[in-house]
Amino acid sequence: MCRARLAAVDAAGDECPSLDGARVLTCDGCGRWFPVIDAIPRLLPDVLRDTAQDDAFFADNQPTFARLRISRSHFGTRTASHNLYLQFQRQRLHWGLQDRWEELYLWPVPYSKPDWKRQKRPSPHWWGFFSMNIHCDYGNQPRKDHIIREVAARGGNLTLDVGCGAAANRALLQANGNRYLGLDMVGYSGPDVQATATSLPFDDATFDFVICDSILEHVYDPWKVCAEIFRVLKPGGAGLFIVPFTFKSHAAPFDFYRYTKSGLHTLLRDYAVVKMWAFGGFFHVVGHMVESFYGHLPLGIGRVLKAIHNCVFYVLNKLDRFDKYRIFCRGYYAVVEK
Repeated sequence: MCRARLAAVDAAGDECPSLDGARVLTCDGCGRWFPVIDAIPRLLPDVLRDTAQDDAFFADNQPTFARLRISRSHFGTRTASHNLYLQFQRQRLHWGLQDRWEELYLWPVPYSKPDWKRQKRPSPHWWGFFSMNIHCDYGNQPRKDHIIREVAARGGNLTLDVGCGAAANRALLQANGNRYLGLDMVGYSGPDVQATATSLPFDDATFDFVICDSILEHVYDPWKVCAEIFRVLKPGGAGLFIVPFTFKSHAAPFDFYRYTKSGLHTLLRDYAVVKMWAFGGFFHVVGHMVESFYGHLPLGIGRVLKAIHNCVFYVLNKLDRFDKYRIFCRGYYAVVEK
């Protein structure tokens, strides 16, 4: 919050040289403290901190706080309800019924993992890779996995994955002397740090490589997020940004923007080098729109058509290489250098 030094403290109240064994983080500048739960530092700003969770954590660790001579503080006025999930559920009356509210991008502040037992989750199928259009070959332009593998092959890089989710890139970017740090707004997915991208808890010029994959459409202030990413990236460092252009509404109500090529370029205008490509051309977009209708069909017809469609989708992705101008596309991705 104040860019001062954070100290890691163990259960006995002694300062730790690293996060190993740390129970709480304390700030020398403003006196704030941040809990470390399940080895994940919860570096959320005041407005998103859950007062009930903070009270419970403070009570459970009273000996530690007593030794540190830290009193309980709510850190000013908080505008967010501690029961934000129920607030969103009430909003369903205005938005209309929407499935799987548990998959909202900004999970309501509590840190526990959601209960999926009563949810019917579709099982993965072998044909799922057909929809991974960003991995398809479009002429000579690089693929997402090629870009990440190239960074990993260089070695010695410290990577920040903004909105890491389940951290699918972790294994690759931890090999060959690389280090990886996953950051996410939600804690149950298991990030290394729980924080918001509008206020990254890192010093200037910290990271060699930053990934921001399908995040900018879900943040209400993409300008601030891009400015924070630019700040923590080292001079000469690189970044990978991926945004949608023609894509269905998802993770409502936290789905704010769609980006044109010019719009993404404007967000990234501070970088010395910006290389940008489209993915998913006209044929893919048409197939994606048709696919979104299958779920409305009765008697399991949609599942049958979905199985057929995945095979057709594979052909559509191949046809997209003949779409030279990409006036309609699934989205854009950019590789930048600071």
